[in-house]
Amino acid sequence: MKPGLFLILLVGLNVSNLRSQNKNLVAFDYEAFAHNLSIKRIDSAKGDVFIYRVWITPTLSTSLYLINIESTVFYKETTIRVYEIDKQTQEVISQYSVPITKPNEVIKFLTTNNYSVLPNYSDLGPKMEKTVEEGVIIDPISITDGVNYCFQFRNQYSSRQYVYHCPYAYKKEYPKISEFTNVVNIINYLTKNLTWDFKLIKC
Repeated sequence: MKPGLFLILLVGLNVSNLRSQNKNLVAFDYEAFAHNLSIKRIDSAKGDVFIYRVWITPTLSTSLYLINIESTVFYKETTIRVYEIDKQTQEVISQYSVPITKPNEVIKFLTTNNYSVLPNYSDLGPKMEKTVEEGVIIDPISITDGVNYCFQFRNQYSSRQYVYHCPYAYKKEYPKISEFTNVVNIINYLTKNLTWDFKLIKC
């Protein structure tokens, strides 16, 4: 086999593995959790409302967490609510509302960090490839345990969802990939500046 062809095959395999890995990141039906919480499904909410929803799932914990931000046009009404949920029973363990005095600053920060347009983790495969002098592809790092972050967004026209696994570790490994920086910035902002009562291991 020609070296060039071997190199192409290895790149293809690595990107394929990342896509397969990404499918496993969404380990829960978050829309079912939303139904149990009596909040709008991200794909069925109607009207001029913007929804920013972050599901935080530590793989070795019995709980998962939700930060739910809903805002009307021009921020006339913005609410932020945080939930801790039992993974198995899907029951709410605790919840609280976050008081906000300047909702436009929250939305502006999320927008500045490309919240609504960030790609899926699996789409970053080509950026994560590393080569050595012999032209052999080294697999991207793979982390099995840690924290999964499922980001959901809805505006008055459409909705979307993307997932990242252990973005803090990947940001450290790939400091030049701006998407990991954006994700970490968003998580830090939401968990540090919006009155966070739950103690999470950052990964």
